[in-house]
Amino acid sequence: MYKASLTSKGQLTIPKEIRDFLELEMGDEVLFSITDIENKTILFEKVGKQVLCPACNGTGNFIDFNLPCFLCDQTKYITKDKRILNPLLLHTLAKNKVTLTIKTQDTSPENGFMINEIPKITLFSNIYPEKILSWVQDLLQLDLIRDYAPKRPTNPDEFMFPSNTALNNILDLLVTDAAKQQVRSWFK
Repeated sequence: MYKASLTSKGQLTIPKEIRDFLELEMGDEVLFSITDIENKTILFEKVGKQVLCPACNGTGNFIDFNLPCFLCDQTKYITKDKRILNPLLLHTLAKNKVTLTIKTQDTSPENGFMINEIPKITLFSNIYPEKILSWVQDLLQLDLIRDYAPKRPTNPDEFMFPSNTALNNILDLLVTDAAKQQVRSWFK
């Protein structure tokens, strides 16, 4: 835990360890979000380049269902220079009554306890229909696949072609055919 003192002008110096962790540089903006009014808790994050939300296509709502977008929290934008899956998203999901599960291990009768090479994401909600949950779940899962799938040692931006079994395991993480097709294109 780190702390800083407030100056008479209402300014704080962000501790160096936090600046380094967030990769903050002079001129960068930070965003403060109230996460718990009762306990006076806030979330502090670096503001990055904003792009249209891929879940709602920048409308802030799932128009066909007349429901607010829980990925961008109706702001129409997400931050491009960081992963979609982030602490602010967890707060937004809870606020919109969407549950996120990240499964990192499995058990099987043949192999017992196993660590998943790529964590499995599942979304659940009594409010949002399965079609929306599957779409956004795959967006988040694709983010993890990009991070965890094996890359070529000579070019870390290029994926290694996995065995058929490994590719099928990766494809099993996804729900929609569009997401599965996208992953197949990564491993050509």
